Amino acid sequence: MMDKASLPKQLSETIGRNFNLLFNQIGMYNVYHKSVLGSLERVYESFQEGFKNRSTIVLSLHQEQLVIEDEVLDSRINANRLTAHFKKTDIQSLAFEVGITLADMTQFMEILTDLNRYPNADAMKKAMQEKGLDNILVNYFVYQKIKTDEQVVK
Repeated sequence: MMDKASLPKQLSETIGRNFNLLFNQIGMYNVYHKSVLGSLERVYESFQEGFKNRSTIVLSLHQEQLVIEDEVLDSRINANRLTAHFKKTDIQSLAFEVGITLADMTQFMEILTDLNRYPNADAMKKAMQEKGLDNILVNYFVYQKIKTDEQVVK
């Protein structure tokens, strides 16, 4: 699959809005609650739509803002809980790859939102590896500050 330059702005916004809504609903109930199922399906479907354009879709936290691919999440959408969660758990980015299933998304959201069992990004990555969630990556893309006369070696 050839990745296009970016996702359409409207699709990026849909993915971000749906993901934020799902995160907030899981905070009120839990990932397996019947009220959450519709939101889980909407997030999954919006990612599937995005995979028609890109093989990987990245949600990242950059300068206190949630970014979906190249689009900053609409400021009218309150993503404070999600951005606070990213900062608290040291998550800089989430990368979703073609091939994720609804079951993968469900298991991932359980890991992402259970701070008692998975208090930080490293614990989440370990749990995801153990569960075989290979198409969702935590902190695969990270931001680094470098001077213009330096090279990234890593």
